[in-house]
Amino acid sequence: MSRSAAPWPAGAPCWVDCQVDDPARAAAFYAGLLGWGFGEHDAATDGYLTASLDGAKAAGIGPKASGAGMPSVWHTYFAVDDVDAAAASVAATGGTVLMMPFNVGTSGRMAMAADPRGATFGLWRGTGLPGADVTHRCGAYGWSELRTPDTGRAARFYEWLFGWAFADASPPADDAWLFIPGGTGAPGGVVRFDPAAGAGAGGASWAVGFLVADLGTALGRVDELGGVDPPEGRDGTRGREALVATLSELCRDPHAPATVLVTHHVEEIPDGITHALLLKQGRVLAAGPIDEVLTADKLSATFDIPLEVSHTNGRWSARGKA
Repeated sequence: MSRSAAPWPAGAPCWVDCQVDDPARAAAFYAGLLGWGFGEHDAATDGYLTASLDGAKAAGIGPKASGAGMPSVWHTYFAVDDVDAAAASVAATGGTVLMMPFNVGTSGRMAMAADPRGATFGLWRGTGLPGADVTHRCGAYGWSELRTPDTGRAARFYEWLFGWAFADASPPADDAWLFIPGGTGAPGGVVRFDPAAGAGAGGASWAVGFLVADLGTALGRVDELGGVDPPEGRDGTRGREALVATLSELCRDPHAPATVLVTHHVEEIPDGITHALLLKQGRVLAAGPIDEVLTADKLSATFDIPLEVSHTNGRWSARGKA
């Protein structure tokens, strides 16, 4: 989806970028993976590179601050009408302002902040650069997701800060939500996440997703371009190969319409889904017709807890055994 030069609606994800040790190397990686182009390096930008997709601004890649000792991560920036006022609201509602508001040349004004559980994000008021010119198409930004151990507190914080509405995406409540910005802003996700796995000091982090035409091909390109395998304990490349092989088998007919749903909750599965695949730490435990996969034994093995499974009126349900 391409956009006009009009400002993004307040509260909407409007830009993504990452800070890395070697921006040039990262640029080459994403150029090969997503088809991004990069203009000539401008010394005035302090090494910050703007990625484009078919000539439209898509994302940014910049160097880490000297001596910062921080991981290489992607950040989501949310549009605001007044960066200074938004930063004050962050502090007033239990968040932390990590980088006070400042002007970015003629592009706009920004600040960096963290929510009460430590997930970092940016505030952006664009002037010369309202935000991304292209989103939600292959090679471009497509999704932002907050992973936090406290979804209820997160919902209250971001509702106050950005005026978001929330839709419960997964019974039981507080496990997974869709955040819905105002205006034409695209929705994103808020999911409960293990505190030990989060990037923030409080166990929370924002994740960024990009759209690709074919997941298997994209994963193969990650390996070819020198991308990092999943962490130890997730079965590395073998797990990905098994996943891709199974998906390919299930979707062998290229003319058949297919919907792929990734979820931790069987209650989210809509009527009409014919096949399922169970993953545990990067390994495929079961795959095939959904009635053969979503059994009590297989789901219990996946989640390491005894479960009872039912399928009534087209809806699946899994509950712990008494």
